Amino acid sequence: MPAYAILDINNRCQAVGVTSGELVDSPSVLPLTAEDLSLIGKIWNGSTWDDAAPVAPDTKISCSDFVQRLTFPEQQALHAAAETDNNIATMLEFLQIAISFDLASPRAGQAETYLTSQAPIGVLTAARIAEIFTP
Repeated sequence: MPAYAILDINNRCQAVGVTSGELVDSPSVLPLTAEDLSLIGKIWNGSTWDDAAPVAPDTKISCSDFVQRLTFPEQQALHAAAETDNNIATMLEFLQIAISFDLASPRAGQAETYLTSQAPIGVLTAARIAEIFTP
């Protein structure tokens, strides 16, 4: 039975399988001499398989998921601080109107740096701020 690899747009092997029929003629289907599950995740360079670089974690999360990283007392502390600190108020407003938040963005870095410089903010410590901003 013919064996094949399914490649994504970056030529990374997503799956390996066998078929009892003919292989589909497609750039994303690569014929193999045998079923080899060790190829999954590797990259086809046109003649050989290369080990793929690790995929970086996705640093973008929804604003709702970001807020859920905060405990209820931490949320209360930030809202209390926002009453007298316009920077914190602006951060909280952004989280209310934005859809997603990239933890690796300059905005996130600025927010983390600012909040750390103001720590402790109620129960929110510098160590906890770093944990919240970790992808």
